[in-house]
Amino acid sequence: MSEGDTLVVHVQNTVEDFSKFCQNVQSVKLQRAYFFTFLIPLLVVGFIFFRAAPDWISYRFELSNEQAQVASLVGLFTGLFGLLISLNFLKNRAHTGSLDPNGAFLQPFSLTLSDEGVRMESRGTRIEIVWSAILRAQETSTSFFLYVDRAMAYIVRRRDFVSQAQEEKFAEIVRAHLVPEAPVRN
Repeated sequence: MSEGDTLVVHVQNTVEDFSKFCQNVQSVKLQRAYFFTFLIPLLVVGFIFFRAAPDWISYRFELSNEQAQVASLVGLFTGLFGLLISLNFLKNRAHTGSLDPNGAFLQPFSLTLSDEGVRMESRGTRIEIVWSAILRAQETSTSFFLYVDRAMAYIVRRRDFVSQAQEEKFAEIVRAHLVPEAPVRN
C-alpha cells in the first residue's frame, strides 16, 4: 500500500450475518459443555420417568405392565423429540432476538483501511482503530472478520465488495498490517 492510499468498503449487515458471526465465535468446547449440561440431566430424568411411569400408568389407566411400559416409552420419546426441536429452535433464534432493527449493527457503515488503521463510520458514529489493536482476522468463504475483542469483530461480507479486485486488495491490506501473532486465518 503506497503512502496515502485508502480502501473504502460500504457494508450492510443483516440479522443473519450477526447470527452466523455468533455461531462462528462459539467454540467447540462451549458447545460440548452445553450439550452435556442438557443431555446428562435429561438422561437422568428420562431414566427416572421410564422406571416410575409404567407403574403409575398401569395403576391410573388399568393397563397391563407391558402396555404401560410401551405408553411410557412413547411419552418419553415424544418429550425428548419436543425438547430437541425446541433446543434447536432456541439455538437458531438466540443470537437474533436482541438486535434492534434501527440499532447500530444493522445500520450501513463504511470501513476505511489505511496505513494508520481501520476507520468505521456510520450515521453519527466514527471509530478509528490502529492496526495493533486488531487482535486477529479471519477469512471464511462468505466473510472477513476483523476481531477487536475475543467476541467482537467487524464483519465484512464478500458481497459488500464492488469487485474481486477490491476484495483482494482488502485481504492484502489486512495481511500487510496485522502483527505476526494475528494472521488472516481461513
